[in-house]
Amino acid sequence: MKIQSKSSQSPSAEECSDLEPQVAESDRDFPIRRGVARWICLILLVAIAGGAGYFYLSQKRVIREIEKQRAQNRQNLEERRASDAKDSLAVAQQALESADWPLFEKRLKRAKALDAGGVLTKDILILEQLKARTETLEKKQETISATFRQARAYSQKHEYEAAENLYTKALQQYPQSAELKEAKAILLEEHKAYLKKEKERKISESIQTIELHIENHKWKEARQLVGRLRDLGAEEKAQQETLARIKQLEELEKEQQREAIVLMESIRQLDHGEYSPEAIEQLDKQIKMLPRMQALLDYREEIYQRTWILKIPEDVETLAEALELCREGDQISLAAGTYSGNIRVEKGIILRGRSREEVIVVNHADAGPALSFHIGESTLENLTIQGSGIHTSEHGYAGVTLAGGRLHMKGVTVSGASGHGVAVQSGELVMEDSEITDSSWNGLAVYGEKSKASLKNVSIELSCQHGIEVWRGGGLTMSGESRVESSAGAGLVLQGLGSRGQVMSSGFHKNRQSGVALSGGAVVQLSRCQMKGNLYSGLTAEGEGTKVSLTRLEVSENQQAGIWLEKNVIVDEYRDCQVENNELLQVYMPQRKSQ
Repeated sequence: MKIQSKSSQSPSAEECSDLEPQVAESDRDFPIRRGVARWICLILLVAIAGGAGYFYLSQKRVIREIEKQRAQNRQNLEERRASDAKDSLAVAQQALESADWPLFEKRLKRAKALDAGGVLTKDILILEQLKARTETLEKKQETISATFRQARAYSQKHEYEAAENLYTKALQQYPQSAELKEAKAILLEEHKAYLKKEKERKISESIQTIELHIENHKWKEARQLVGRLRDLGAEEKAQQETLARIKQLEELEKEQQREAIVLMESIRQLDHGEYSPEAIEQLDKQIKMLPRMQALLDYREEIYQRTWILKIPEDVETLAEALELCREGDQISLAAGTYSGNIRVEKGIILRGRSREEVIVVNHADAGPALSFHIGESTLENLTIQGSGIHTSEHGYAGVTLAGGRLHMKGVTVSGASGHGVAVQSGELVMEDSEITDSSWNGLAVYGEKSKASLKNVSIELSCQHGIEVWRGGGLTMSGESRVESSAGAGLVLQGLGSRGQVMSSGFHKNRQSGVALSGGAVVQLSRCQMKGNLYSGLTAEGEGTKVSLTRLEVSENQQAGIWLEKNVIVDEYRDCQVENNELLQVYMPQRKSQ
């Protein structure tokens, strides 16, 4: 029979005793088992008791070890905290010495946190006091340094009062600062030296200005500056000497002025109201003796500005000599006679003859222009320019050439030029009461954008080419009963873009081609003009861009058309024109084109 146990634990002694009868009753054949079981239970009880005791003792020993270890760890931790606190405090002290305030604050805060026992409290307090003292010193030094910088900047600009105010303000804040006291003392010395130097400079400048006024004979201004020397504290003796010298020089000047007046009266006897080299020579001699006499200088300038009339042959023999001697604006007067040409004029002069019947300037066909003008404003009056006649080579020369400046021709006859009668290459020609005849090329040639001619009461006849030709952007103005007649070509030719003309009260008669021929984009205004008896038409115009304005024209007796305008010509105005008795037709204007 098997033994049933109520639990997994070993049976107690009572339980074993309770089982005994049952075992005895159920298994009497096994007495040894009962004894064995009893010993087993006893052994188990002893084992359990021993194990429990051992466990208790072991647990107590472990707890003691743990508490001992904890105490050791606590001690080690406190030692480490104390060591870290000292280290942090040492680093904070180094940061204080180097003024590294962020590091100082960080390390000092850590030292305070680690010093739980208050061992380092005194040292921490000392460091905080040192920091406060250091910050105060730094602020003081910063203030002093800023004061030094600003004061130095003011002193460099010589603003010493502002610099002194800075030092005074800083000393009120730090009255014991030896640096500020010393710097202010140095500044005061600099200011004193500067004032002395400035005073000497002003005195020196005043003396120099006084001498300059004396040199320029400004006596009043010189005396005023002597009074300024007194205000500056100059020596009284030097002031008195300067005033005496000024008075002496002023008296001397008055005496020289009286002498100059006497001299000028004697020189005026040579003055005939015109340029006088003799008078200028005498004045120059006196000016060398009295260089400061303004009256002499003014009188000399007055005479010098007058026009000098050089007379030929009284003053000089030839036109070339007169031209070399005369100045800008002077006049050369030609007596009756014949003079050699080929003269180049490079200054503005007046060339005046007695009359064009009596004064003739001639040149050979191959010698160049009789007169060529290149610069300035010149006048050509009352004379004749005579060429050697018709010249058939390709190198003919104009009677008169204008290559720059302005030329006024009045009462002039240009005859027999081997090239153009008058050629305007550049500049402005004003021609009135004159005539051009028998030219081998055009009577008048105007070419180039910088060329312009203005004609009033001018007659142009018998030109071997055109009477007047304007091209390459030249400009022409005609008025005052001017006439162009009997040319081998047209009377007037205007051609090319930019060429322009304004022609009024003028006539174009008996020319071998048209009276007026326009082409190539020229722009022309014709008013109160006559075209009569020309071999071609009275007026022709052609070419893209050519523009005309025609008012009150008289066109008659021409052997082709009176007016012939191609269809591409722009007609700005066509009004009150009398066109009649022309042999081919009167007006040809197929498609009148207006702008």
